[in-house]
Amino acid sequence: MSSGNDFASRLARLSFILNDGSARRHAPATDPVEQHLGGLRLDRIRQLKREVEERTGLEADELDKVAMRLLLDEYASALVHLRAVAREGAKNVQTAPAALKDVRRFVEKQQARQATRPASTAPSG
Repeated sequence: MSSGNDFASRLARLSFILNDGSARRHAPATDPVEQHLGGLRLDRIRQLKREVEERTGLEADELDKVAMRLLLDEYASALVHLRAVAREGAKNVQTAPAALKDVRRFVEKQQARQATRPASTAPSG
C-alpha cells in the first residue's frame, strides 16, 4: 500500500471514529453520576488508542499528531467526568452518617414501641 493510500485510510478511520456518536450513552438527567458516566466515550478512547499504537515505532506525521491530540482530549474529558463522579461519591459519604443516625433512631423507636405493647396486641408469628 502506498503512503498516500495509507494516509487516506487512516484519515478515513479517524473520521469514522469522530463521527460515531453511538459510543455515548444517554442517561436520565435525574442521576448526576449516571449522567457523567454516560458521558464517557470509552469506545472512542479504545479506537484512538489503537490508531496511535499501530504507528508506534514509525516516524510521526501530521495525522499521528492529530490522533494523539484527539486521544489526549478524550482522556481529559473522561477525567472531568470521573472527577465529578468522585465528588458525588464524596458528598454521599459525607451525608451517610446523618442518614444512618436517622435510621437508627427510627429503628430504636420501633423497637421501644414493640417492647411496650401488651402481649395480646403483639403480632403473632
